Amino acid sequence: MSDLKSKTTLGRWRWVLIPSLALNLIIVGFATGFVLRDPDERRGGPPMAPAVMTLLRALPSDVQADLRENARAAFGRGNWQDRMARSENERSALISALRAEPFDRAQVADVLDGRRNALTENYETLQSVLLDRLEALSTEDRAAIALKVEEDAARRFKKD
Repeated sequence: MSDLKSKTTLGRWRWVLIPSLALNLIIVGFATGFVLRDPDERRGGPPMAPAVMTLLRALPSDVQADLRENARAAFGRGNWQDRMARSENERSALISALRAEPFDRAQVADVLDGRRNALTENYETLQSVLLDRLEALSTEDRAAIALKVEEDAARRFKKD
């Protein structure tokens, strides 16, 4: 009798332990994937050239804050519904272009170009803001930024 009872208890626990083990393996897999991914992918957004990133790190904190605000505005971090509607329209246009018979390469290229052009406009806006802020700085402030860029580059890209 006790042998039968221990088998049924073990059988019940098996149905709890197996899904629990599977869930733990999934979590460990996601965590490992996150750690092993490229840092640029982890932070989101397109990667920037090392020289630009070095310059941005060297800027005074008020200039960095101003650029962050402009980036949020330029890249649509404001109205979620508008972003989702724009994204859905782009996706629908792409799907239609992919399903077109005969395939029209130019139509697909137009959809992709539209997204690229929007991103380019946003980057140009941010570049203009950056240049305006740099131009407004004193010669000494720009020299201090140049020194920080130089030191950061020497530290990050030093030759051993």
